[in-house]
Amino acid sequence: MSMNKSAEEDFDLTAALEWVREQRLKVLGVAVVYVLFVQLGPRLLGTTKSSSSALRVATVFWNAANGAFSMWMLAQVTPAFLRAASRGWTYSICVVDDYYTGPTGRAAFLFVLSKLWELGDTVLLVIGGRPVRFLHWYHHAIVLLQVWWTYVDGGACVRWATWMNVAVHSAMYPYFAMHALGMRLPRWTARCITTAQIAQFLVGSIVLAFVFREAILLYRPCDTDPVAIAAHLFVYLSFLVLFSHFFYVSYVNKNKSKTI
Repeated sequence: MSMNKSAEEDFDLTAALEWVREQRLKVLGVAVVYVLFVQLGPRLLGTTKSSSSALRVATVFWNAANGAFSMWMLAQVTPAFLRAASRGWTYSICVVDDYYTGPTGRAAFLFVLSKLWELGDTVLLVIGGRPVRFLHWYHHAIVLLQVWWTYVDGGACVRWATWMNVAVHSAMYPYFAMHALGMRLPRWTARCITTAQIAQFLVGSIVLAFVFREAILLYRPCDTDPVAIAAHLFVYLSFLVLFSHFFYVSYVNKNKSKTI
């Protein structure tokens, strides 16, 4: 796939889709290596927590760069998202319109690619001797496979998933960057970000449930694929449960323990 087209040219969806399909087995291999790295990396590198200035700078830069990318992505997909939403709920979840073409299509393609480099979040944790929660590596590995295997086939409702994800990441990554800089942030900041993530998965599950109802139960016209919808719904519900449990353990139950 040629990546040398000028910004003025229309995004070539056919070429992008063909390229993504050609890379899927490689991406599956990356996911397997990633999980092995999470399990074996701490043993190979040692469990001593690293506090080197180089790692700190890399962490700050990494999160700041991802934050900037997320904000740029948000600016790219928001106009099309709002146009679709203004035409009604059913339209926004069932009519693809221009989501996969033009500037928005290019952003959607980059969104798929971004799930590869976001694995760097985990690499920094392992190198730094930080514990990697199941929630963390499961989330990264599953989302990577999810977006590469359902690119385009996910249909119109993917505009909701993409918009919510980049919106949350626009706040999350800058927070991580400031935390890595040693800035003292209000305790409620982390809680708000986790709440936003839970809201993302709750809304996503509702969207997918409505798409399932329209396309599968009522046989109404809806741009989607039944297999992709089932996969998305499984992923979103699992994230909803895991992130809700994390919120309870980290904030609710922790606060109760302090009052006893």
